[in-house]
Amino acid sequence: ACGASMERKATSWLSSRPATTKNLHLKRYHHCTFCGYEAGSPFHLKQHMRVHTGERPFQCHLCPQSFKQKPALNEHLFTHTGERPCKCHLCPQSFSRKFALIRHLRTHTGERPYQCPSCPQAFKQSSHLSAHLHQHECR
Repeated sequence: ACGASMERKATSWLSSRPATTKNLHLKRYHHCTFCGYEAGSPFHLKQHMRVHTGERPFQCHLCPQSFKQKPALNEHLFTHTGERPCKCHLCPQSFSRKFALIRHLRTHTGERPYQCPSCPQAFKQSSHLSAHLHQHECR
């Protein structure tokens, strides 16, 4: 649950492909005509283009919400079912979204990955860093 099986699939797919430098330099990039973003495949370019077009083709069948990507819709559906597949292995907490579990794990590890560029302070959440940076601007 919560991305672990996807991680295994990606790893097994990568390990089943021959690692040759010959193929690496042949990679073709697909360029966004709006901003120059380089996508590694037409599929990824199509996904990226939704940033510019606002297209949200994945509609929730239970409410009016729609999404740019299918995984976002799948995550959203947990809000209707109440399912919380992302479980903390250190305490009884569980979450419907992987990012929430990652953020929660920082309460156990003490990790503070968001470092202020102006002072030694660091934060567990990017929003806390943003609020802190605003304090620097006001001084």
